[in-house]
Amino acid sequence: MVVSRYVWNKREAAEEGTPLTSLIDFGLARLKYATDVMGAVMKELRHSASAGLCQVLVAVDGINICWGGSDSRRPDDKWQFYEAGEFSSIQHWRRMLELDWSGGAVICTVDGFAPWHSRSHLKFRPLELLGTENFQILDPFIPIHVPEYSDLEAVSCIEYYRDRKFIQKELAGTEAGRKELIALSCHNPEELYRAAVTW
Repeated sequence: MVVSRYVWNKREAAEEGTPLTSLIDFGLARLKYATDVMGAVMKELRHSASAGLCQVLVAVDGINICWGGSDSRRPDDKWQFYEAGEFSSIQHWRRMLELDWSGGAVICTVDGFAPWHSRSHLKFRPLELLGTENFQILDPFIPIHVPEYSDLEAVSCIEYYRDRKFIQKELAGTEAGRKELIALSCHNPEELYRAAVTW
């Protein structure tokens, strides 16, 4: 149940006590208001978690996309791009990272391929990808070591790529082919992906 009243336009509003599912259905039916509904749902989740009514886990893959550039061009100048922070959805996700609510946890990954305008294969650590100022937003930051693939995990990933027709060569289905892909990638997930692209 929502605890705030949300006015979408002159005729439509979500009254206090409206179920969250109704709010979500409205956002799905009226795409014009989808981003606003997303923000309202996130606000309600923060409020409910802080009130002890539920626990919230925020999981974001590639959090560094929230800062930096985008690949969306401005309509008035095709050589200028929007900054990520100018998008409402990004502002809502950033709000979930603030320390003014309790009853939840945030788990994020950083991605060396995001944001689009600052790709650099030399940068791979969270501090390098986020920058000092943005890194401090995630304070307290608790790093979690993610080990390289085991042989079983690498084979499982290769089979997934084969099942999705990402890997086209039949050689990848043989023991020798799997061993070659694992050797080329050194059990590293990103390197396995890059090696698989050529197969």
